[in-house]
Amino acid sequence: MLPRILTGQIAGIGLSQGTFSVKGADASDNFSRQVAAADHTDRNRANAPVISREGGPVTVRVIRTDEEQIIARSVYQLLDLETDN
Repeated sequence: MLPRILTGQIAGIGLSQGTFSVKGADASDNFSRQVAAADHTDRNRANAPVISREGGPVTVRVIRTDEEQIIARSVYQLLDLETDN
């Protein structure tokens, strides 16, 4: 089953209601489900690295990224341009 999955995501992590979505190679593999989670709003606002409740069944970590900078660096490398960073 897993080799057929192209992308998967959970939108709304840290909110009381989120969406789990999977997009497969075939349209019949695509699905979305609403998922309920504990309210992590306070930990999100505090920029905590772990927003799940202590002792919970899973640990939810926040991984901060800067996609725009990563894409820009990749384009610079692809075009063989020089960058200061």
